[in-house]
Amino acid sequence: MPRFNRRLGSLFRLVAALAILAANTPHVGMAERLPVSDALGLLADIQMRAASIETLAATFKQHRFSRLLQKPLVSEGLIYFQRNGKTLIQINTPEPSQILIQGQSVTIVNPAMALVKKTRLSGSDRVLQAWLAGGAALDKLKQQYDLRLAESLQDDRYTLQMIPKDAQLTRHIASVEIQVHRKVLLPEQIVIKTPKCDRTTIQMHIVSINEPLPAGILDIVVPDVFQNDM
Repeated sequence: MPRFNRRLGSLFRLVAALAILAANTPHVGMAERLPVSDALGLLADIQMRAASIETLAATFKQHRFSRLLQKPLVSEGLIYFQRNGKTLIQINTPEPSQILIQGQSVTIVNPAMALVKKTRLSGSDRVLQAWLAGGAALDKLKQQYDLRLAESLQDDRYTLQMIPKDAQLTRHIASVEIQVHRKVLLPEQIVIKTPKCDRTTIQMHIVSINEPLPAGILDIVVPDVFQNDM
């Protein structure tokens, strides 16, 4: 289970941040938005966009590159979000597993190892959680990171660069780069680089927004024979 958590840690933080953001922001409609000219403007627009989401389904593909690995670790699967506070990350390869986020509670199920782990979101998962609670959170994010709206090679994308200033963060993160579609205003790709030159790239493809999810998809049934890894 620990190996599984490390492999998907970056994806977990991204999806958890989006889930908490949408679940805790009042529902609003999306008006036509003007192009943003700075990083905080983009973050505010993403927050507003997330507030308009009732349900979301997406595919993801994560590549983890490390100097210790002969080839990158690749994970693929699906993400389901519902505004009632539930988000499911369904990993299909290389090791089928599920992560259910409900409020602050997290349930991780690994059928291959017959293990289930229950935990809670922690303050360390703060790369994107700083979008929560509106302006105050954005101010805190600005204190922890240098935020830059970079030049993008694609006219239909924004590229947000986040360089940590906090000493504790700089031990683990060299930079975070988030690519956002100008119309969808949700992260499509996130690249996290470490001081040791390791790199994790997560690509997300939105399948549906505000359409019914498959019946029962957010209900996880854990067999009694599974071990509880606390």
